Amino acid sequence: MSKADEVPLRQNAQQIISAIREEVASQKECLTRYCIQGIAFVGIVWGLVFKLDGFGWPFYFCNTLLIFLLLVIVRMANHKYSTINRNLGYELHLNRLKDYAGVGNPDWARKMMDVNWEEAMCAWRFVQPSIFEKIYQSSDKGFDDSLRPYIRKDEQCQPELYYWYETNALMPEGGSYHQGRYLHNIHRFLNTVGGFSLITMASFLAYKFLRFCVAAPSGYDFYFGLSKFAFVAVMFGGISYYYCSQVRRQTGIREILEGGILSIQSCAVVWRIVVTCHILGSLYPLSKNKGYYHYTTYTSALGLNFIGEYFNQPHDWLSKWETLYGTPELRKALHDLLHEVKPRPFKLDYLQAAKTVSITEFLRKFFRLITTPI
Repeated sequence: MSKADEVPLRQNAQQIISAIREEVASQKECLTRYCIQGIAFVGIVWGLVFKLDGFGWPFYFCNTLLIFLLLVIVRMANHKYSTINRNLGYELHLNRLKDYAGVGNPDWARKMMDVNWEEAMCAWRFVQPSIFEKIYQSSDKGFDDSLRPYIRKDEQCQPELYYWYETNALMPEGGSYHQGRYLHNIHRFLNTVGGFSLITMASFLAYKFLRFCVAAPSGYDFYFGLSKFAFVAVMFGGISYYYCSQVRRQTGIREILEGGILSIQSCAVVWRIVVTCHILGSLYPLSKNKGYYHYTTYTSALGLNFIGEYFNQPHDWLSKWETLYGTPELRKALHDLLHEVKPRPFKLDYLQAAKTVSITEFLRKFFRLITTPI
């Protein structure tokens, strides 16, 4: 690639990189502020409860809400870091374009550089989730699903495969990888505060129950007191199970963010796949119908083609389309792949007349709303 070709690539990349870095700095500042404010709020509520009511029954209700708040902050931390990694992955993708242009097709590199951020993000939202689900069993359809960690599929556990999305799997014998400790330390601190809250609840619940047994009330006082302890015990058991399951799930997501498919280096490769799907998915309907008719369908189908035939060899799939770009064979290859692709049948429930929702269905949807990871 000549110097004349190289300069525009760097200038365009720098404009996008500057905007990306501003958002990344904003996301990091936002994450730090949320964590500090969350811990400060927990401390203030603890102080008020201890001062006003000691370790009475409001203490357990407030502690339950505070533990839930801490778990929400942990989920938000993962969400923020997912955004940061995605943005920095795009920066890394842009920086690599000049290298690809030097050894491959410079017209393809320039075409990739011309893709705007919102265009790329549009394709990311239905190509990247398909790639993620190729690796992990993931479902967020209900309350039970939000309690389960992401489980790696057996087909992606074979030692002979090329795990381009796992940094540790790419290290040579004796090599090491340091992913940074900021998110890990945030998880550890928030989970420790939540665990301390649970231990405090258990300790004072046991203490109050022993005092209740020693006092040995009779009649109505006995049954009323026992019912209160039973209610708090059930609440404590529920929040403990929810806390442990969420710590396990969010820790798994953190590990994926640090060294898996959601890490910066893996996002760079995914971005190249996504942008390739976007360019080809828009090129085919524009050349065929002079519009974006079924753009989403074609772009997603290209992603599924990569997942189905080249998933553990992404560079072969990327090189194939880069080589075809600018040649007469490209249109034929796209036609052979996409001419029979159609949108899947989809039932538009929200267009139907309003239905009466049962109490059970309402509660199920409510718990799904408040427990779905951010």
